[in-house]
Amino acid sequence: MTADRNAANIVVVHHLPLHYDVSYEMNPTIRDKYVISCCISHAEAIPDSWKRGLSTVQEVWTCSRYCHAVLSRYHPKVSYVPYVAERDLEYSQDADQFVRRLIAYSPNRIYFLAVGSNQEPRKNIHGLAEAFSRVRESIPNAVLIIKGHPGDRPTWEHNHQILFLPMTLSGPYVTALYQVANVYVSVHHCEAWGLSISDAVLCGKPVIATAYSGNMDYLSESTAFLLPYHIEHVSQTQVGVGVAAGMEWATPDGGSIEAAFVELYNNYGLDRVNNRAIAAKESIRMFNREYVAGRIYERLEQIANGHV
Repeated sequence: MTADRNAANIVVVHHLPLHYDVSYEMNPTIRDKYVISCCISHAEAIPDSWKRGLSTVQEVWTCSRYCHAVLSRYHPKVSYVPYVAERDLEYSQDADQFVRRLIAYSPNRIYFLAVGSNQEPRKNIHGLAEAFSRVRESIPNAVLIIKGHPGDRPTWEHNHQILFLPMTLSGPYVTALYQVANVYVSVHHCEAWGLSISDAVLCGKPVIATAYSGNMDYLSESTAFLLPYHIEHVSQTQVGVGVAAGMEWATPDGGSIEAAFVELYNNYGLDRVNNRAIAAKESIRMFNREYVAGRIYERLEQIANGHV
């Protein structure tokens, strides 16, 4: 590794591909290097500006098999380099007590947790809240916690069983929130990997998730409660980072979301729920630092030896 871009043979860029022209303009010496783009996809296609950016690099690294399939349509050399599913799960008693006060914790409730901004349509937070509201009378002691971003606003009808947290929390406090929650739920349209989902798995939580995109690298019917879906076009109101109108992604079945809430509420703590969470945590261990580093070093060695 070197901090001198002039001395480097291989350069890895981590910004969005639409900014690559600026990167080359600001760092003209890297034009003569072997440039690798770390890139992901948030739908079944990528924007034209991303296609232009990828055309300027020699190789693409991406984090999931879903992204690999999408990006391989736009670049001839795409390598699968998954994310490292390891994180520090330590948190203090102060963090635990803060989170319990924040959510008015009661051991008599079942807490469903979702992490994602309501300003990012891809996360489908509105659809999540609406599905929960439709079954709230069937799950009277359930609470849906939505950990959003500052500036987020609820777009669903007020429901006293939905706790909306549009705030920034530091790592240990987010970990405490995962640990206090009973079930993690993601009804996303698309995830390149699903960092919040894999974090929940690492915390040993049962997971409800759309059976689509990057999270399927580490989830299965035996490790999670997967939601069936249909493919539909992105509307003008759903555009976001890397997502343009007319692209395709998944929408989970609303009835299945409702059924999953009721199932996990009624069966929480039983072996059929616990065993999936245990199996998921064991399965995701393969994506450790040693494994990912090995893939990176192997590919860098191949490039250095001219196997490009």
